[in-house]
Amino acid sequence: LLRAYASQRRRAACRNRAIIFEDDAVQYPASTPTPVCECPPSRGAEDPPRLSLGSLWLLVSLQERYEERVTDAMLAHIGAVRIQPRFRHSMLAFLMGKTE
Repeated sequence: LLRAYASQRRRAACRNRAIIFEDDAVQYPASTPTPVCECPPSRGAEDPPRLSLGSLWLLVSLQERYEERVTDAMLAHIGAVRIQPRFRHSMLAFLMGKTE
């Protein structure tokens, strides 16, 4: 749902540790796990951890301002993790519907 909103330039909000998709009248806890991993799995290694909805929402919401605006306190407040710089561009392109 976040990808659909992002690719259509629709806004999702974060309130009370929940990501709110107002056009669809639904909300999910920001800590909700998604099927999205930060990086591809390595052969023979465990699957990388899944990113939470809040982690992805921050990237979509802040885009190029992500690095300067995301704080540890903000991440802790919504139960998100910082997305590594080397994955941000491709992850954002995917979430915005520019790549598959």
